[in-house]
Amino acid sequence: MANNDKFRASFAKRINKSKGKFELFVQKLAVEIDKRLVFRSPVDTGRFRANWVVGNGSINGNTKESFTAANNSIEINSIKVNGQIIYITNSLPDANRLEYGYSEQAPQGMVRITAVEANQIARQFGIQVKAI
Repeated sequence: MANNDKFRASFAKRINKSKGKFELFVQKLAVEIDKRLVFRSPVDTGRFRANWVVGNGSINGNTKESFTAANNSIEINSIKVNGQIIYITNSLPDANRLEYGYSEQAPQGMVRITAVEANQIARQFGIQVKAI
């Protein structure tokens, strides 16, 4: 019976470590995607860049009057993933037009370019987190 308890404890420890790595991977991936969306956002007044917001498990439709570029990393890193989807959205009325070529600063959009890079980013962070 004692050997069984040691095995269970060891197995539980490995599962918890894997969960922690998965959460770290998802957080790192979301932070990088957020940074790229903000950086690629066209700048007129700065309000569009400031309105990338995070939703945990559902879309956050809030908007801000701020003109300081969004930095959602603290909020993303506080999310306990547990199967929840992390949404990074911009709910300003111009968001759709800006994504689809309205801006000369971002003619290819922000989301579409970042989505194409997502697999590469995921592989990069997967390797980093696995090494921990």
